[in-house]
Amino acid sequence: MAFKVITSDLQKSYETACVQQGQKDTTPLICGYYGRACRRMNDVDGADRVLCSQCPLPSFTTASKKNVRYTIKSTSDEGVYYLVSGWKKYMRYWVTEQELTPDMLFKTVKTAKGNLTKLLKIMDEYKNDTFELVEFDMKGELQ
Repeated sequence: MAFKVITSDLQKSYETACVQQGQKDTTPLICGYYGRACRRMNDVDGADRVLCSQCPLPSFTTASKKNVRYTIKSTSDEGVYYLVSGWKKYMRYWVTEQELTPDMLFKTVKTAKGNLTKLLKIMDEYKNDTFELVEFDMKGELQ
């Protein structure tokens, strides 16, 4: 089962929508005001805790973002790189932000995570890097 990824931008969108509609904050108290202190924010595994099942934020993210693509951002001593969808087509695994194009992005979170898992199985040198799921809004902006 794939869990919804909560990003900072989506949390802000949720808060803005609730305030504009006059809705009361119903996120769990430990998650902060309108989910500002969500402990699963920007986590590749998504909102996968029991407490998250009671939170309205994951369902809001599903309804609010239809036209997004995903990639995995790798931060290491060498720099910041993004995982490429279609390794064989591009003959490489990672690109810089300047080289990243929409057709190099993954359509789902599950696919992006699965490709990272496959890569880590064959390339041990990446296991100590820091990885983060990144959304791409198809208007050309990384979120």
